[in-house]
Amino acid sequence: MLDQLPDDVLAMVMSHLVVKDLMACRLLCKRLAAVARHPDVWRHRRLRVDHGGRRWCPLLRLAPCVRKISTILPLHALQCRHSDLQRASCAARELSITAFMETCGAEEAGAAVVIIRQQEALGRLRAVTLDLRPVDLIFSNGKHYGILTADSMHLMVEALSSTTDLEVIELTAGNRRRASHVAPAAAGLRGAIAPSLKSFTCDILPWTLAFCNDMLTRYAATLEVVDLADDDLSPFDAALSPLRRLARMPNLRHLTSRVMPGLGAVVACESLRSLKLNVEPVSADDAPGALELLGNAHQLQVLHLDFLHDGDEADTDYPLIDAKLAADLIGALASSGQSQVEELIIEVQHGTCLPPGAADQLRLALPSLPALRRLVVNLAPSSLLGGISSLTAPSLRSLQIGLYDGDYRLCFHVLLHDGALASLMSRNPLLHVELQQASCAAHEGFDDLCVGLPSCHQDLKKLESVGIFAHPKGECPSPEAHAIKRCNWFHINDFDL
Repeated sequence: MLDQLPDDVLAMVMSHLVVKDLMACRLLCKRLAAVARHPDVWRHRRLRVDHGGRRWCPLLRLAPCVRKISTILPLHALQCRHSDLQRASCAARELSITAFMETCGAEEAGAAVVIIRQQEALGRLRAVTLDLRPVDLIFSNGKHYGILTADSMHLMVEALSSTTDLEVIELTAGNRRRASHVAPAAAGLRGAIAPSLKSFTCDILPWTLAFCNDMLTRYAATLEVVDLADDDLSPFDAALSPLRRLARMPNLRHLTSRVMPGLGAVVACESLRSLKLNVEPVSADDAPGALELLGNAHQLQVLHLDFLHDGDEADTDYPLIDAKLAADLIGALASSGQSQVEELIIEVQHGTCLPPGAADQLRLALPSLPALRRLVVNLAPSSLLGGISSLTAPSLRSLQIGLYDGDYRLCFHVLLHDGALASLMSRNPLLHVELQQASCAAHEGFDDLCVGLPSCHQDLKKLESVGIFAHPKGECPSPEAHAIKRCNWFHINDFDL
């Protein structure tokens, strides 16, 4: 039977085997042993090479290629020459290197560069991630290593900037404040490189600014996705803002950025369709550019406002949201009445809901967002549901609500039985409502909210995501709304209210 199957068919079947079974197949016959080396068997797999590489040594010896190789510096003593990524013949499409800054010196930085160069030489490398982290995130096992100096970090960054054919580059720095002692470093060049980069992620720090600006300038013609978000708020010269280099990018589709100087210049980027803004309480001084962008970038179709925190005033690690800034950002989006935003996501990290003033501003802004089809919010339902109708939001077809009320979860039963949901659906028969964290039973400590409702809606008792619609079954005018993953859909008439 096996003799009648061509190698590519066998390889396709073997590509679905777990590694343990794949290795066992090699012992059955010479043909399977040979097919086990077929690139199609391996090209989708991911390998994490650490702790000397003992468990990965047979795989690196066998696999001609993989989807991704991840490793950590400093490297432990190698158990096998095949696990030495500086000489490995296994070609990866993606390479991820994590370096711990206080335990990596010049030797480890040099190893990272050689690994990148080796993968570049193998010819498949298209994406590199360099993640620099402080040592306190791991145990160093008492071993002393060098310190990752400015020169060593520059060496690795230069390798990123000069590697050919890359489509994705990510440079992140863990806790950026721990790297504040590092001197600025500029990226070097290794001859002319044909533009190929499509996605670029870089934490914005004093020492990364030169590298970031160089990459944005060099790959302006090809970049489609740029991520400049991080949680470090180190001030820098506004004239050096990398955002100013985005204005004339012809293919930029998505930008992720914290609120920082230069956002106003992004208005001129006509190709931009998706924007995520990370908004922190201390971002207020940089707000004018963000307000200008939201008020004038009519090319945007997707907007994600991600607020850091809405918590207790005593929580110094996560200060309160600036309610005025939040309201101003939402108001700016609606100010012209020409917004083309189709999807609006308003998220609060480490907390519950927007301040009342910002929530009210969102309700008032809805009539000025004529293209809005999907709204995602972390709000107590009562603060928004009453303001949504076919008149105030005529294009809205999808509403996702995180069921929170102050500091505790608002049970789905409460929303069902107080009539708010039924009223919303009667005013908006074409709307699809997704209720996240819907069931008290699925979360320890919240079932007391269902007291008095022990026997109703038992089929929903353990569901965390519930979707409700009111249009006739099988006659949905926007079927894409039902395609939301992990959502269990019900018709409003399925409930005995």
